[in-house]
Amino acid sequence: MSTETQLIQSWIKDNGNAKRIILRKVNTIILNIIPDDVSLLACDAWTILADQFDCIDISVQYTIKNQLNDLRMKNAGDTQCYVSVHISANEHLSYMGAPLNNLEAIYLLLCGLPATGLWTCVHKIIDIQPIHFEQLIQQ
Repeated sequence: MSTETQLIQSWIKDNGNAKRIILRKVNTIILNIIPDDVSLLACDAWTILADQFDCIDISVQYTIKNQLNDLRMKNAGDTQCYVSVHISANEHLSYMGAPLNNLEAIYLLLCGLPATGLWTCVHKIIDIQPIHFEQLIQQ
């Protein structure tokens, strides 16, 4: 077999695997918008999903902000996950044109800290005296 034929076969196999992954992870109701066509490529399926769902939606912004508000760090070992969820949510909100301002982001990050151990001091400070971003910069 020639190298070109092997590359084409490899691409077809990779495309099929990618398409299977995309279709397996999609809700059955959403699958109805993707044509059941053997010739449909993985990138075509992805484009259909992006065209349908890659939009600015106020309800999604509201949901993301509520999830951030309810997000809590379990313990110090959860720090990386906790911060990465905040970063990801902020990136999504920025993409939608509704980024959190610095004060909101810091406040939500601090409010989600555990209410045990050393973190109780942070919660007491927040409850007694709201922190403003301008104050943080000056200190």
